[in-house]
Amino acid sequence: NGLNYIWIESLCVNRDSRSEVSEAINSGWKYFQSAALCLVYLPDLPCGTSQPDEETWRLSRYWSRVWSLQELVFASRICFYDSRWHLRGDTSSEGFSSLLSRVIGIDGDVLAKHKSVHEISIARKMSWGGGRISPRAEDLSYALLGIFGIRMPIAYGEGEESAFRRLQEEILRTTSDMTLFAW
Repeated sequence: NGLNYIWIESLCVNRDSRSEVSEAINSGWKYFQSAALCLVYLPDLPCGTSQPDEETWRLSRYWSRVWSLQELVFASRICFYDSRWHLRGDTSSEGFSSLLSRVIGIDGDVLAKHKSVHEISIARKMSWGGGRISPRAEDLSYALLGIFGIRMPIAYGEGEESAFRRLQEEILRTTSDMTLFAW
């Protein structure tokens, strides 16, 4: 497919280096935005050769992970693979973005790249993060930095509430969109 490089976050970021982790969190969305292709392996998607129906897609744990937001919103093209590495979906396929939108609640126009994430209200973008999970409480806020186009110091151990308050403060510094207060 003509690709010269591959970036795998779990291999390319030294988790023992605070500065590397901080940079990856603050800038990771740029990797997805610059990528020609993002590959997503769904180990819990049943093996098959055709595109799964909406309910089958909905069952994957991938959609509940907070870090999947950046991949979904910023990657120009995403190919989804099942437990046996069969291609099961491609965001460049006609109609696939609207199927994903129904499954995950992110606007279809954003998924199809017809609309920039920056055109979406703060409240709407916040809703995309609602109900998602992460092994580290602070990541529920940190994973949204790219979605809002902001940077902030990463402080694991500060707790979920402190991280969210700092996220809101940073958003307020960069926007006049008062829908933030809906959260």
